Amino acid sequence: MESFRDYDRETFREGHDPRAVTVFASGAVRYGIDAIMAALEPHFANREAIWAWTELYRVVDGCKSAFILYDATYDIPSIGYHQRTLTGVTYTHDGNRWLAIADQGTYLEAP
Repeated sequence: MESFRDYDRETFREGHDPRAVTVFASGAVRYGIDAIMAALEPHFANREAIWAWTELYRVVDGCKSAFILYDATYDIPSIGYHQRTLTGVTYTHDGNRWLAIADQGTYLEAP
């Protein structure tokens, strides 16, 4: 979450399993970290969005898997854009670190 907020492409990419899937609140789906990174490139390039979140729920299954539910907002003040979502992220453990393998957003406040 911090790497996305801080526009840190490399750390964001490294925090994902190569097979990751993202289901955006809009319904768009991207399979694989390369496709996810391509879809998120405007965020990293423009560096103007304000991303904030509150963790609502967490389940951890030892060092195998985890799920975290976030209440998240994404704002671009220069164009008056505001989005609020419930975002669920599923993590897998590769033996050394936690990697995001799936995330899905659901609009609470659509743009």
